[in-house]
Amino acid sequence: MKPIEKQELKKWIKQEQANNLVFYSKGIQDYWGDFVLSRVESGEVTTLKQAKFLGRALWVFYDNAIYIEDHEA
Repeated sequence: MKPIEKQELKKWIKQEQANNLVFYSKGIQDYWGDFVLSRVESGEVTTLKQAKFLGRALWVFYDNAIYIEDHEA
């Protein structure tokens, strides 16, 4: 797999944040982007495919957390 190109990653992060404007606050979107980017910078994530998987998994986590919070008694 090819290594991540930072500009390509940042472009994808901005696109994902724009696609999720309706669902999440600006704070969550910023945290999401920072989290994905930090994992790349630390070397834990080394390909764009891994970054996209991590990012999408994090959106699913947020969805589940919001659902649970909304449905707690």
